[in-house]
Amino acid sequence: MDPVIDMSVRLGLGLLLGSAALSKLRNYAEFRFVVADYRLLPAVLVPFAAPCIVLLESTLGLLWLTGWPRATVAFGTVLLLVGYGAAIAINLIRGRVFISCGCGFGAAGAEQLSWWLVIRNALLAGLALGVALTGVDARSTGLLDYFTTLMVLVASILVYAALHQLLANSVHVGQWREEVGG
Repeated sequence: MDPVIDMSVRLGLGLLLGSAALSKLRNYAEFRFVVADYRLLPAVLVPFAAPCIVLLESTLGLLWLTGWPRATVAFGTVLLLVGYGAAIAINLIRGRVFISCGCGFGAAGAEQLSWWLVIRNALLAGLALGVALTGVDARSTGLLDYFTTLMVLVASILVYAALHQLLANSVHVGQWREEVGG
């Protein structure tokens, strides 16, 4: 794998996981409610699970950013993202669409469950797995490589934010259509 791709994925996943953990901490009471609302854990475990999720996200984010062994961090990230995808899929199969995903930047209730979230988590897990399974080319990196990595990160953040907003908006558009049509 080219070092620019490797740096972009590692930094991108580190920033994504770190910002997700920070968002959960800022809205911790709401996040704890979201964990309970998934109805996958007994109520007695929710007070322990919620901080563990935030700790895991923040730890993985920090490990991505500090360059820890790629395979270990990548496989931990894959397990986390697959776990999130499975939790969402289970609730979608149960017909529980109208709960928050708990993955928004800002208000925890901004985005409801959808199959697109499962696909998004699978794609992000695929990126992490790609980092784990490939080596990095041994070429030296220069100023242009770091600039390219920065531009890739900026573009990725903008695309991710736009897709996140589109998913959140689709809920509001659906509600509006129901109100207008019904």
